[in-house]
Amino acid sequence: MRLTSTAIIIILFIAIVVILLSGFSHYPSKIILKFYRTGGIIGEREEIIVYSDGRVSYIAEKEGISLEKKLSPDTFSELKVKVSKILPYCGETFEAKNGAADYFTYTLEMEKCKIIWVDEWIARNPLPSELIELQSFFKKLFEEV
Repeated sequence: MRLTSTAIIIILFIAIVVILLSGFSHYPSKIILKFYRTGGIIGEREEIIVYSDGRVSYIAEKEGISLEKKLSPDTFSELKVKVSKILPYCGETFEAKNGAADYFTYTLEMEKCKIIWVDEWIARNPLPSELIELQSFFKKLFEEV
């Protein structure tokens, strides 16, 4: 009986070590923001999801593209700074002029924060410069991914 309980303890110990070494000990990365660009005459939809570990996934539905990459630490830091600057606009929607067509709508979603805006040239009211900068930053990410 003693040999059996010792064998069970050894097997459990080995199983735990295998699980820990296989990466199951890491917590999954959390989504920190989602950015969407939708619209245009052909109804495009692009999505960038940024995770807490600096990974970014890019999906372009019309083109059937789905990619993932890790942001450099500098790029990830730059993103965090830009996002912190737009927090005062959480809950805001910046709409297009009446009768507007063929433009993009941008949506940024984070925990307890959602901001929607349109292309600068078609916006009913001037857009905050921080949104324009963030939009340019994400455009650069679209091009890089």
